[in-house]
Amino acid sequence: MAWDTEATRQKLLDAGVRQFAAHGFAGARMDAIGRDAGVNKERVYKYFGGQAAVLTYELTGLLEGIDITRVGAEVVGEFTAALFDRYRARPELPRLLAWESLELDQAVALERRRPICAGPVECFQTAGPGLDRRAPSTCCSRPSHWSRRAGRWER
Repeated sequence: MAWDTEATRQKLLDAGVRQFAAHGFAGARMDAIGRDAGVNKERVYKYFGGQAAVLTYELTGLLEGIDITRVGAEVVGEFTAALFDRYRARPELPRLLAWESLELDQAVALERRRPICAGPVECFQTAGPGLDRRAPSTCCSRPSHWSRRAGRWER
């Protein structure tokens, strides 16, 4: 029987997302990811190189494909609706972002995520000129920073 490389990779990715969402970065274990996927844990290293790469893959794709077509204040609603739909399809994503904010010093794959966030942030800055110019590094990737920027709570 031929080995389905892509199916195995997807099983591991899905299991990694479930494990990270449930236990956080520090609590997710490679053997648990492998067991959850029904695959030897060494395959996680083979396909992703380690825990961080699984999280990186999932969070880098968070905003990809969300295209902003409006200008002005409407962009906030459009982006929020698209992000809500993404979260509804992948309910683990908000938990992954929360764990990332709580456990890691900076967002994973920040340099890859920054350009993806730049489009929505630029639209937000047009809609609300007072937004912080550093926002592309945090606005779309670190929920604790959203609240901090609003002055409501600290991480």
